[in-house]
Amino acid sequence: MKKGGGHSLTVLDIILTAAVAAAAVWSGFIVYGNKTGEVRVRIEGTEGSWVYPLDEERTVHIKGPLGDTVVHIHDGKANIIASPCPNQTCIAGSAIEHAGDWNACLPNRVMIRGESDEKEESEIDIVAR
Repeated sequence: MKKGGGHSLTVLDIILTAAVAAAAVWSGFIVYGNKTGEVRVRIEGTEGSWVYPLDEERTVHIKGPLGDTVVHIHDGKANIIASPCPNQTCIAGSAIEHAGDWNACLPNRVMIRGESDEKEESEIDIVAR
């Protein structure tokens, strides 16, 4: 019996650790790989839906029931930079730069999401009432 209660790694421990690491890397390629298509941002509001490339700088004002939500596209990213919602969570949200990324101002019924031609990443269907 060993003193100090220490445990040594067995061959099975090493194989199991390598298998878990390989599965993590493989799942990362599945989730984030194959995104070579041009990413663009889709902006959806109560008055329609608009699609803009992320490689052209612009500022877009989207009307909602509370007022205008402002989306700024620059440096390959899109951010909500202003909105009349009370909690401002959408402004603190992450930038859209990859297919599948999304952000929304639910009180003002505005949603932005990244998409590409390669593969439709997710069908997000949010209705705020």
